[in-house]
Amino acid sequence: MLRLLLVLAVILTSSLAAHPGFAENSVSVDQQKIGGNFRANNNLYTGLKVDTSMDFSTGSAGASFGMYSIARGTGDGGPWGVHDIVGVHGTAIKNGQFWAAGMHCDVYDTVSGGTSICLNVEFPQTQTGTYTIGINMQPDVNARGLVGIQMQNFKSFKTAIDMRNANWIFGDTDTVPFGMRYNPDRQSLEFFRAIGWVDETKVGEVKMDFGQARPADKW
Repeated sequence: MLRLLLVLAVILTSSLAAHPGFAENSVSVDQQKIGGNFRANNNLYTGLKVDTSMDFSTGSAGASFGMYSIARGTGDGGPWGVHDIVGVHGTAIKNGQFWAAGMHCDVYDTVSGGTSICLNVEFPQTQTGTYTIGINMQPDVNARGLVGIQMQNFKSFKTAIDMRNANWIFGDTDTVPFGMRYNPDRQSLEFFRAIGWVDETKVGEVKMDFGQARPADKW
């Protein structure tokens, strides 16, 4: 019996040595991403790999971009094809049952303070009359069961979405949008037809206080 156990131990040791990927779980996925040393049999394929570093404590301002791209376009587009100007574009071809993302970012925070943003969108010098969209999700017209925005681990968020007193469109009749907006002066949730348009019409409201506001732990 002892001889059999020794043989099994030798076989197991040889197998682990021949397949270092078996010990993959001993290395955190985050450390693999930071170092670029992926342990899955070193099968890392990159179209472009950039590693930049900057010390902001040197007394001078600056910026560090992993990848920086400018796309320019001029002229009025006609009906003869696609007219897209994209600074950075990613397409992921998912031909299997695995995780795929057109674009993905990780923000590692090792020092308290400042601001960490995974995706930042700014509109400098936006022209009047331009239809401006921060994030656009455009599925196939036949797609069903999709999730527009997913936020996991709700206890992590102090505020999951913070757009105070903004217009929320959640329906339409023909081409007229129907939505709601919070009125801080009346402490009410107001509903509008043609919300955000010059002829918007208030059609109802729900009082959110009734003069009985009290801390959440008193309800």
